[in-house]
Amino acid sequence: EAAGLSGLPAGANSQSLFQIAAANDDPDRPVFGEYHAAGAMTGAFMLRQGRFKLIRYQGLLSQLFDLKVDPYEETDLACEAAMTEELQRLESVLDSFVDSGLADLSVRQSQDRLITRHGGRDVVLGDGGFTATPVPVAAD
Repeated sequence: EAAGLSGLPAGANSQSLFQIAAANDDPDRPVFGEYHAAGAMTGAFMLRQGRFKLIRYQGLLSQLFDLKVDPYEETDLACEAAMTEELQRLESVLDSFVDSGLADLSVRQSQDRLITRHGGRDVVLGDGGFTATPVPVAAD
C-alpha cells in the first residue's frame, strides 16, 4: 500500500500492516517471519502466537520457547513431553503460512543462480561475498 500497490497476492495468508496498525491489539494473532542468509545451512521460519514462539530450521529440529517466562529464548521446550500438543499446534499454524521445504528449496536455487551470475562460488568468496542483498533488477 505504501508503494502504491493494491491488494495482497491471491491466497496470501496475511494482512496489511496498515490494517494491523489501525486495529485493536490482538496478542493471539500469529506473527510469521522467515530468514534466508547467503551461506546459511538452512532457512529459518518463525511463528509467534500468544506467549509461545516456534522456530523451524528446515530439515532440523524445531525449537519452542515460552516468551512469558523466557523472553531471551534460552530454554528450548520442543523436546518436553508436556509441550507436544502446543508444538504440534504451532507447527500446523506455521504450515498454514508457508511450505517451508518448498520455500527453502526456492531460495537456495535463487541463491545458486545469483552466485553463478557473479562468477561462481570461488569468485564470490574471493571478493568477500555480499555485504548486503543486491537490489533486484529482474525476476529470477
